[in-house]
Amino acid sequence: IEMDVFSRYSEQEQSRLVKKDGTLNLRHQQLAWGNPLYTENAIVLKWASVLQLVIMTFFGSWLSFAFAYWMMEYINGNLCEDLGDLNTCANNDTEKMQNTRCVDGVYDFNSALLFSVEKMVTIGYGHRALTDNCPFIIFLATFQSLFGVLITGIMTGLLMSKFQMPGLRKNFIWFSREAVVLIRNKKLYLVVKV
Repeated sequence: IEMDVFSRYSEQEQSRLVKKDGTLNLRHQQLAWGNPLYTENAIVLKWASVLQLVIMTFFGSWLSFAFAYWMMEYINGNLCEDLGDLNTCANNDTEKMQNTRCVDGVYDFNSALLFSVEKMVTIGYGHRALTDNCPFIIFLATFQSLFGVLITGIMTGLLMSKFQMPGLRKNFIWFSREAVVLIRNKKLYLVVKV
C-alpha cells in the first residue's frame, strides 16, 4: 500500500491518510509475481487468476494420477493402444492380463484419466475398479482420495476468502454529519461516527 503521489491535490493533502471527502488516500498495488500458494497472495489475485489456479490444480492432479495408473498398466503389458478397437480388447482379456491388471477398465490413457477423475470426485467407479493384483495401486488410490479431499478443502477456503473480501466499499470511510464535543478525564474530545 502506497500513498497516492499522482494526486492533483496539494502537498499538504497528499500527506493525509483520509481525504476530506472520506475516501482513502491509498492505492493497492499487485506485485509483479507472488507465490500463489501463499494464501495472502492468492486472495489478492484477480478472479480470472483464482479460477485458473483452481482449474489447473485439479487438472494437474487428475493428469498426474492418470499417468501413474496408465504407467502401471503399461509396465504390466495390459494396454490396448496397439490392438485397435478398445471394445474388442476389453472383451478379449487373456487370463494373463486378468491376473496382472491393476485397474479393471483401464486400457489406454483416456480410460486412466477417466478413472482418475472418478476416483477423486466420487466413490463409485462404474465398470472401472481396483483389483488386488497391485498393492502399489491400492496405496496410490488411497493417497489420491486423501489428496483430493485436501486440495478441495484448500481451494474451497481460497474461494470463500475471495468472496469475503470487501468490494467497492473498501476505499470509503463515511463520516456522520453531526459531531459532539465532550469532556472525559478533564480533556475535550471531538466525537464523530465513522
